[in-house]
Amino acid sequence: MPPCQGSDHPPRSVCQKHPLAGQSLQDSVIAPVFLFVSQITAVQNPYPHEVIMLETLKVTPFGALHTVIGLVAVVAGLIALLRQKEISPKLLAGKIYMAATILTCLTGFGIFHHGGFGKAHVLGIVTLVVLGVAVVAGRTRLFGRASRYVETVSYSMTFFFHMIPTVNETATRFPLGAPLASNADAPGLQAAVGALFLAFLVGAFLQVRCLRTKDREQALGAPITGREALLR
Repeated sequence: MPPCQGSDHPPRSVCQKHPLAGQSLQDSVIAPVFLFVSQITAVQNPYPHEVIMLETLKVTPFGALHTVIGLVAVVAGLIALLRQKEISPKLLAGKIYMAATILTCLTGFGIFHHGGFGKAHVLGIVTLVVLGVAVVAGRTRLFGRASRYVETVSYSMTFFFHMIPTVNETATRFPLGAPLASNADAPGLQAAVGALFLAFLVGAFLQVRCLRTKDREQALGAPITGREALLR
């Protein structure tokens, strides 16, 4: 930044310099937050490049925050499924997944692509309901002997719900300028969602079979130790 006019060494208070200028690392971390704050307070935004990127993607700062939280949920859920073959709220990945899923749904209720209540809001409500079913099944015996199965499959179903907007938003926004699909109703996206649902059914079947195997082993007196004991 050029020096203030009229002085080679002006007092620091005279120069109109943003306190984060020249700190690229901090800029890259703070920029998204400042974008959101500036949207509310009408403060002049010192991050024009980030604004251009959000405008290119047709995403508001609040929408970007919602997307980031959703990605955290997807990553945490994927880690849990790869490591434990299920999403368990008793382990760290499962706890992060639950918190991020709830926040994703709640922030999604404040986003209106077409000016009113839409499919995304319905999906958010259904996700919260299924998540509630999973919590009840895990903490009570409301479903009897099937409680463990209901809990596991319900958590997996919420992960499938996460993947629907993930695929739709990615395909309708990327590559920039020439997205793979024009809208969420494109035949290719409908086929992709169908494939995801089939993958969920296969995964749920494998989870149920695995749980049944563990139940048989427990009935035969086989000891359950380590991570399996924690999940119980």
